[in-house]
Formats: sequence, C-alpha cells, structure tokens
Amino acid sequence: MDTWVSVTYSVNGVGSSASIRVTVVVPTYLTALNFPGGQSSTITVTGSESGYLTLMTYCVLEQDSLDKISLGVAGVTATEVLQTTSFSPNNIQLDLEPRDATPLTAASNQFCQVFDKLYATAPGGLPQNFSAIRTQNWTLSGFPLTPQNTISLGQSYATTSNQTFGH
Repeated sequence: MDTWVSVTYSVNGVGSSASIRVTVVVPTYLTALNFPGGQSSTITVTGSESGYLTLMTYCVLEQDSLDKISLGVAGVTATEVLQTTSFSPNNIQLDLEPRDATPLTAASNQFCQVFDKLYATAPGGLPQNFSAIRTQNWTLSGFPLTPQNTISLGQSYATTSNQTFGH
C-alpha cells in the first residue's frame, strides 16, 4: 500500500515543505509452500530417540488490493503455539517438538520463508500404530492468524490441515 509522508516547517519565518511516497508493507498471510507436508517433506531421525522430522516451509505474504503477493522482506516474525490433543498408544514416552504450549518464534529469511520443524520421536522409535493430533495457532508480527491448524502425526510423517492463514 502506498501513502505519502509530508513535512512542513519554518525557520526564522521562512517556511518550506516536502513530501515523499512511501510503500507500507503489511504482512497478512502465511501460506505453506509444501502443503500438506507428508512423506516428501520428512526425514528419518535416529539416535537415542528415533522417529522423524517433517519440515514445513511457509511464505509470508501481504495483501495488495485483492491479489496476494510475496512480501519480499526478511525479519517478519511468525510464532506458533502447539497443543497435543490426543496420541496413541498412550503408554509410550513420546517427544514432540515444538513442545506443547511453548511459543516458538522464527523470522522470515531473505526469501520470505519461515521453517516449521515438526519432530515426533520416542526411545526405540515410534510404534507401528502411533498417531497424534495437535492444534497449531499462528501469529504474524504479533497478529493472530486464522484458522486454527490441525497437525496429524502418523508413524512416519506429519501433515497439516490448512495451507493458508490470515488476519
């Protein structure tokens, strides 16, 4: 969005003014580039705990009239908060990252991208019948985004229910 900034001043009774056109960038959307995640966005994690990492790549967008365009600015903050609503079997020692109810903030890079690392691991690996559901809430530069997202975790990868979030 373009606007004008004008300055008017006077010194010793002599006045002057100047104005300049300024483009205001308003980040309003976050959209997943690799929606919905899944096997092609996932790598295996091994070690004392085994499982996987599903890497979601999001792009920060702004709205210009009715068209969504890429923001093109690094440093826009996106914060996520996740909460596990169910998992089974419920007798496993499960490690999910990001942790429940712990805000995790990342800044967009020079390509307007924010990376979301969804880990699911357990000692000895995830069982064959593993599943979990997590809710995910996003904010962009402090503004809450909708809708609330659902992350579905399976034995070998995670998927997300929504591609685009906005305010």
